[in-house]
Amino acid sequence: MKQQLCFSTVAAVMCLYSTSALGQSTVTLDQITPQEIVPKSVELIQGDALTTPLPTPSFNTQVKRQLQVQIPINSSNCPSPVTVSYVWMPGDNNSGKLITGSSEMNVKILSHIANCTPAINPGDPAVVEVVAQLQLDFPNIKASGIYSGKLLVTVVE
Repeated sequence: MKQQLCFSTVAAVMCLYSTSALGQSTVTLDQITPQEIVPKSVELIQGDALTTPLPTPSFNTQVKRQLQVQIPINSSNCPSPVTVSYVWMPGDNNSGKLITGSSEMNVKILSHIANCTPAINPGDPAVVEVVAQLQLDFPNIKASGIYSGKLLVTVVE
């Protein structure tokens, strides 16, 4: 009985979720480059190397990224208002983690704008353009490596 109830609940939630989604896109985040972590170029030290102090190193512990995606929706008309949800795969809404091995990097969505362009020709889909500002925080990572993740962007009714 419990298995049937669980299956029924999951099926109902999946059906509700799929009917409210007008369009989706999965976005893979680009790798963080060394230039984003160490923004200054290396400076040559002039003078006596034994007495000239080294410059204080400068490292970023946060990187901001702009994400831009166009999502065709299953309607010729634009929804009013345009509502977008974000889900990190795996993760939760509005914040997530990029993972390598057992180490995690926090990612937050700071802001977003979603605009819809209705279809010009009947039968063509309207297109929602989403521009989001992301912040990647990495002062607490425990291992080097490639931190990767995907973001599911969904236009909902």
